[in-house]
Amino acid sequence: MPGTGGLGGKHFRRLTLVAFAAVALTYVSVIGEEGWNQTAHLALVKSLYRGTPQIDRYVWMTGDTAYVNGHYYAAKAPGFAFAAMPAYALLHVTGAEQAIARRSSQREGVRVLLWGLGLFTVVVPALLLLVLVRSVTERLEPGMGTLAAVSVGLGTLLLPFSTMFFAHVLSALLAFAAFALLWREREGAGDSRLVALAGLLAGLAVVVDFSLVLVGVVLGVYALVRARSRLYRGAAYAAGTLVGVLPVAVYNWWAFGSVTHLSYANAVLVPGRTGHDVVGANSQGLFGVLAPSPRVALDLLFASRGLFTMSPLLIMAVVGLVFLFRCGKRAEALTISAVTVGLLVVDSGYYLPFGGWVPGPRFLLVTIPFLAVPLVLAFGRYPVVTTGLAIASVAMFAAATITVPLLPTGDTSEWAQLIRYGLFSQTILRFVGLDQGWVSVVPFLVGLVCALAAAIASANLTAVTRRALVIAGALVGTWVVGASVIAREQGNASRGAGVLIACAGFLSLLALTLVTLAARRAESHARAALRPTLL
Repeated sequence: MPGTGGLGGKHFRRLTLVAFAAVALTYVSVIGEEGWNQTAHLALVKSLYRGTPQIDRYVWMTGDTAYVNGHYYAAKAPGFAFAAMPAYALLHVTGAEQAIARRSSQREGVRVLLWGLGLFTVVVPALLLLVLVRSVTERLEPGMGTLAAVSVGLGTLLLPFSTMFFAHVLSALLAFAAFALLWREREGAGDSRLVALAGLLAGLAVVVDFSLVLVGVVLGVYALVRARSRLYRGAAYAAGTLVGVLPVAVYNWWAFGSVTHLSYANAVLVPGRTGHDVVGANSQGLFGVLAPSPRVALDLLFASRGLFTMSPLLIMAVVGLVFLFRCGKRAEALTISAVTVGLLVVDSGYYLPFGGWVPGPRFLLVTIPFLAVPLVLAFGRYPVVTTGLAIASVAMFAAATITVPLLPTGDTSEWAQLIRYGLFSQTILRFVGLDQGWVSVVPFLVGLVCALAAAIASANLTAVTRRALVIAGALVGTWVVGASVIAREQGNASRGAGVLIACAGFLSLLALTLVTLAARRAESHARAALRPTLL
């Protein structure tokens, strides 16, 4: 297997480094659009730097606000802003923020500032998350960890949200790191310090995103299912969690005079002329969450922007859950299932299930690193099939990321139309005056292709057969037909969504064919090298 040592191990490590470096280029290259969610975080960062939780001075930036006792607050958990403070202080003290403001319009200045802050608080956590995913999955399926990590990094919601100033990537890193620590502790002799650290990380995840309380509870149950020392383990996890959520209590007391008052409770629904005409965006149910809806749950998975429609790769993660359960990792399989299903059920009851103008159900992003664990087993057992679906997923999210990830209408055909006319998001080439047409997206495309190629090469797919290629083609074709029908039913296919899906399927089959040819050639060369030399 690759990575087992010697020259093969060195080659595997080089490919892994190339793959992650290329992923970093892909993430860094896009200067994403700004939206209310992002500017609400930015307003809070700026206000905290000036010593106040009130964003009255910056309320013009965003409509994602809360109005309490005559003052405006960001309707966000404060953890992401806390994490961005060092980066903002650096940009402010060095004069970079002021230079951006002088050289750009107000809107462009905000966009570039968000990109600069995102390098520290989004891109770095995203890369750390992929490294952690690779570390966990490599232990399960040696030689496939890099491919699994890169596939979820480029073929899921992680791609667009690693280029924008949202809190989801950071919260996903903290939650998955807590799970990885608990898993490591379960496989060892037992160490309550690791359990406490996992609780701390789970608590910090809640500080970044309040909805991850559910994940913290599931991980707490996972920490307790080990037979030995349940009392000490439970106490250690609870203590770590309490320390982790302490920043929220301190912030609430500072901002609202109560440790239990959350800004979500006073979110502005309609700004109107006053800026707070109607308050109570999350007043129904539990902070906007009502009884779950099966129809909404299906939409979150299978609508034109659904999790499985946009990323058919994740369907193989569901298949991998069966393998994970059967190979003896039952507690882990059940924990991953509980996190995924639990968040899906909660999101299906939320009044804004997709989370606004987004390329997919952003509240489910935290499930992706968890699903990467069983996904690696699918890569190990069905490498060609899973790789084909991975390439299709990458193509879909690449189209979303490089055009309009903040999709205002939910009409995914807009991505195909924008690509057709060469209208793309800004990239780092804008800094040298190349911000138009296909030339501007060269860094993004180079990073994307190099990362995927290096990841596939690192997996050493020498067991590729013609039968596997046929099965992969059939599954990719099935996804193309199904996704196109869904798009047509939602009124998108006639305007380009079907074309985009078909192109993604074609690219997948083309790439699989090339992989097959390369793998067969490498295998024949290897066999020739092993033949005895005739003297």
